[in-house]
Amino acid sequence: MNDSYANYSYNKDTKEYIKDDKHRKLVYVNLQEESLEEGRFVNIAIRKIKIEEDFISYTLTSFIEAMFDFGLISLEEYNLYIYGTEDLKEIALTQTGLGMNLISRLKQVGQLDNLEPDDFGNLKANEKFIKYKESLDDFYRFEIDRYL
Repeated sequence: MNDSYANYSYNKDTKEYIKDDKHRKLVYVNLQEESLEEGRFVNIAIRKIKIEEDFISYTLTSFIEAMFDFGLISLEEYNLYIYGTEDLKEIALTQTGLGMNLISRLKQVGQLDNLEPDDFGNLKANEKFIKYKESLDDFYRFEIDRYL
C-alpha cells in the first residue's frame, strides 16, 4: 500500500482503489479522522500538485505555440491541442467565450447550427435556439445568457 500524500485527494470518506492484488492505494483522505497537522500536509500536497499541473500545462502550451510558429506542426494539430477540436465552428464559439463542455452539449443535441457569431464576434441565436434555451435548466440557461 502506498501511503504517500501525493496519492491522496480531499474528500469526506477514505476509499481504497484496488487495481489488482499488488496495486492498492488510498485515493481519498478523511480529514475529520486525520490530525490537524496531517490535514495540513494533505492540503499542501494538493496545492503543490495543482501548481505543478498548471506549470506543465503552461509550458506545454508555450511549446505547442512555438512549434506552430516554426511550422513544425500543422494548424489542425495546433487547434486539436489548444482547443480540443479541429472543427472551425467550435473553435470560433470557444473564442467568443463558450466553454467546450457547453459546446459539446449543444453539439450533441444539434443546436450548434442555430448559433452564429456576428461581424463583431458576438453570438446570435435563431428562433429554434431560443426555444431550445427555454427548455434548459437554470444553470445552462445562465451560462448561455452570459454570451447571447
